[in-house]
Amino acid sequence: MARTPSDRDLARHRQSIERTLRLHHKSATVAWAVATVKRELFNYVALQGFSEQLWAEARLSALRDRGCTPLELIQRVVECYALRRDDDGYTFKTPKAFLAFLARKVLRLKHGKLLANSNAWQLAHVGGIIDGAVGKFATATLMRMDKDREQRKQFDQAAEALASG
Repeated sequence: MARTPSDRDLARHRQSIERTLRLHHKSATVAWAVATVKRELFNYVALQGFSEQLWAEARLSALRDRGCTPLELIQRVVECYALRRDDDGYTFKTPKAFLAFLARKVLRLKHGKLLANSNAWQLAHVGGIIDGAVGKFATATLMRMDKDREQRKQFDQAAEALASG
């Protein structure tokens, strides 16, 4: 049985994700993601009043009220997506398992632990909300990181060739 990834596992890509978000923080896509987090996550409203929706509304509002910024949330989401990409299906055997993991890691951003009892259904529901809001942005950010890494590698090779030749 696979172990649940720790916060240390999430930190594996933290510096490169921070660097990518910092380099592109003025781009239209990052501005869109920040606005989406504010609109769809920090101001989430339970439209039908189902228990998991009410739980999600309370948890996301509490996260906002504890001072979580949109970029902090985006950073954590991209870290989770990077971990899933590296995992290759070993830990997250189902989409629901990943969504519950995503929600747990995002909701623990400001306090370090969940302040309310939760179950997998509630966490997967919140994870689905987060995934729907910024999941594609997280995937695109990882693709951007790979492209930036390749460009840096080519630049370093060219600089080395110039210095030695």
